[in-house]
Amino acid sequence: MKSGVDGLNLCGFTGSSSRKYKQMQVNKSVAFALNNIQIEGLVIMKGSPLAPENVRFIELFQEKWPEIYQFWRKWFEAPNSGARVFTLKPRRIGVYNAPRAGLS
Repeated sequence: MKSGVDGLNLCGFTGSSSRKYKQMQVNKSVAFALNNIQIEGLVIMKGSPLAPENVRFIELFQEKWPEIYQFWRKWFEAPNSGARVFTLKPRRIGVYNAPRAGLS
């Protein structure tokens, strides 16, 4: 899964065969964690990255990570690509302090 930011919303993509995608199809309330940050919110599934409604996602991706976009573009453009875009509208963002070395 990859993501970027559009205002206060997170935009990302994943594969339609991934476990996370299948979970998001069933339950729209999701959480993502990275290092010591957890973001909880409501996910909106947006379909193929090349769908007309996802132009802003592609623009952001190309602008922020041009080299990474070029790599993933091949997948996006492949026939029967399973790439799927989503938007996460955060409800809660938590930052957790990691214990300092030597402390239990």
